[in-house]
Amino acid sequence: MTLATNYACFVGFSLGFVVSTGVLASDFVLTREYVRSLERDLSHEIDPGFDSTAAQGRGCCVSGGRNYNAKNLDVKYKVEGLGVVDQGQSDECWIYAFEQLLSLLARKERGVDLHLSPHYISYWDIAERAVGFFETIMNFVLAGKTWQDPDVDTFIHDFSLRYGDYWDMGNIVEKWGVVRREDMPAKRKDSNQIEKLTLICHEFGAAMLDADSPSLEVLDSIKTHGMKMIMQRLKSAYGGEAPESIEINGELFNKLAGRNQSDSVSTASYVRLDPSELFDYLGFDFDDYILVSFYPQIKGDTRYEFLNASNVLGGQSFRGLNTEFNWEIREAVRKSIQNGVPVYSLVEMEDFDRSRGVLSPENGGADKISGWSSTKARWTKIRFGTYRALHIMLISGCDDEEGKPISDSRGNTVGHRAPMWRFHNSWGRKHQHIFADQEFLANHLDWMVIDKAYLPQRLIDLNANGELLQFSSYKEFKAGNLDDR
Repeated sequence: MTLATNYACFVGFSLGFVVSTGVLASDFVLTREYVRSLERDLSHEIDPGFDSTAAQGRGCCVSGGRNYNAKNLDVKYKVEGLGVVDQGQSDECWIYAFEQLLSLLARKERGVDLHLSPHYISYWDIAERAVGFFETIMNFVLAGKTWQDPDVDTFIHDFSLRYGDYWDMGNIVEKWGVVRREDMPAKRKDSNQIEKLTLICHEFGAAMLDADSPSLEVLDSIKTHGMKMIMQRLKSAYGGEAPESIEINGELFNKLAGRNQSDSVSTASYVRLDPSELFDYLGFDFDDYILVSFYPQIKGDTRYEFLNASNVLGGQSFRGLNTEFNWEIREAVRKSIQNGVPVYSLVEMEDFDRSRGVLSPENGGADKISGWSSTKARWTKIRFGTYRALHIMLISGCDDEEGKPISDSRGNTVGHRAPMWRFHNSWGRKHQHIFADQEFLANHLDWMVIDKAYLPQRLIDLNANGELLQFSSYKEFKAGNLDDR
């Protein structure tokens, strides 16, 4: 049996090449020759990734024509203690930002210097998304849906193993926990690995949709073969399996567990923990946080759910609260920063000037500024319908609402600089801090995740009981509900 022609067209549209192979649903095998040819196609078509040396800034002019540079910018309130992090050619900024946040909270709340492994989270995120993809396709097939069904077409086009965010993090960490960096230090050597794994998911999903007798037994067999291949490649890419447990010394355990002298274990002994126990000892509770978004296409002050996400665990859907980036939100962020807790956020980066370290509408041409290849840009356009360079960082500093005072030569205040906001980035020391003024942020900040203790009661109540909108796909979510506004 041959893969459906429309699937081949989909692969050709998505990645710029067409792949077909013989498939027997009852005994599904990908030959070594096929896998090698698949890798050759990908290595030629997908750019190896980010080349920071190719990116050149174009100058930055913000706030009424005044030029700014990150080297001489500062803000009134800022979180201290965040180290230098470099995600390299990885696209997983969402993991690196969270690792920085959790490591900071470990020092702040437990007094321990603990660096967590981004690769452990990435490993399980890819595995769980693949499982979610296969199970969703199985449900489509068992419900009698085919290639021609809009739900199937939209789901496959939306699917990728590459993109993640806070909700992925919540699902993965609550199920699999976290480990220390030294317990899983492996780093992916192949920058095309995620595209290869995504294509494997597509191939096995196509086998399910094309099965002559799509019984649960046949579909489950295809899923089992697909996950076996995914996990084999994950182990190879990450240098082995993810650890099922870790061993820490008694002193670290006592600090993490908050034990007093009489209740502590011997500092000379070692305690074996599973990853979820380590996460619990860090004292971070996802239920304390709310994802607050600022999408213009969705009605303000409403809750929403994004269904049919391929990495949903335990029946959870991606959900958030949509509102405006107004003074009460800004005040909540200031309170968090003043309390030493940065705010996890998603920012549009098309207008980033690398030479100055500032986000500004004066900049343009995301291909040149971000260093993204044209192939990677095409992949983004295919999935999102437009070119958007999105990046997750921590808001780690800000000014007061009126901005920093500007003084004359005699020390008299003659005005105020536009309020500036500082992001803690994961692109190494040179771009450790990125700045944006408040007006830019109001139009280019997609969402943030903040402890609800800092939010006004109005938004907490809305998040619990407000109007709920449901979107069945990313395509529907992107279109929003503007007609209802």
